[in-house]
Amino acid sequence: MRKYPWLRGPVSAGLFFLLLILGLGTAVTSNMKKLVSLAVLMVFFSISCSFCAPMFQLAPEQEMGADTEHLVGEDITLASEEAEADMTAAEAISNGISENPEIAGDEDLNNYSAEEILALHNLEEEPEAEVPEGNGVVSRDDWSLILVNARHPIPEDYEFTLGTIMGNLQCDERIIPDLLKMLQAAKNDGVSLEVCSPYRTEDRQEMLFERKINYYMKKGMSYIDAYKVSSPVVNVPGSSEHQIGLSLDIYSDSYRTLDEGFGDTEAGIWLREHCGEYGFILRYPKGKEYITGIIYEPWHFRYVGKTAAAEIMEQGITLEEYIDTL
Repeated sequence: MRKYPWLRGPVSAGLFFLLLILGLGTAVTSNMKKLVSLAVLMVFFSISCSFCAPMFQLAPEQEMGADTEHLVGEDITLASEEAEADMTAAEAISNGISENPEIAGDEDLNNYSAEEILALHNLEEEPEAEVPEGNGVVSRDDWSLILVNARHPIPEDYEFTLGTIMGNLQCDERIIPDLLKMLQAAKNDGVSLEVCSPYRTEDRQEMLFERKINYYMKKGMSYIDAYKVSSPVVNVPGSSEHQIGLSLDIYSDSYRTLDEGFGDTEAGIWLREHCGEYGFILRYPKGKEYITGIIYEPWHFRYVGKTAAAEIMEQGITLEEYIDTL
């Protein structure tokens, strides 16, 4: 080095980088298990996030296409496969997709008129409804107020007893008396109602959800994109109120399509104005999609008990909002 002093700098730098590389190699070797575990965890986290059920979020001021004619089962025509792949839930709704894939005409769907149901149960002329003034005792632990949605799946230990409405139409037996009173009251007012799709099994909900996903995949979407568009339209299995027997779909003999138009019919208006008197609420109201995670469904009614129902319908809020006040 004395003979070649100019070599000191390059040699020192070379030794430094050599020691640095050896040090990093030793650190990696000694911590290999930790690094591999961290890498696996990151990969698993990325995959799980990709398949998570998204909560349908829309700004309150967003309109859901009130002028759009919603025909159940109608084909969606898009400009290109790229547009289909990028289609959002809001766009799917505005293109006429009904939440409920079960419609009149499904081979495995049974529906019965109020007259048939009331005749089976031999209900007497329904007395005037007792409308609660909101002074009843309500607790968020009440069985009728269980919150089920994409963020609150059905508890694994949830149990209830099924009662028969008619034929193979079943629901939680505790709501049948008030359901019958509501059907009788509508009949007394000259409104003809029909009931379909109350309780669903886990298998049936899975079938309906997968059917909707397959529908979008045939349009050219990936599974993940189809999943994202389907979840605000058909409840993800395990998060449907139909599975706990507290919800049912109602239409009329003159309007048997489950779409937004039902809300403007005589039957839809009557139900919206009077369901609270019998313990039911319009579960997915228009303009609240960003809270419920589900599109506007004027045919879907949920039992919550008379006191809670009267307060929810009077205030024009959702079950999610109501529970937050308890």
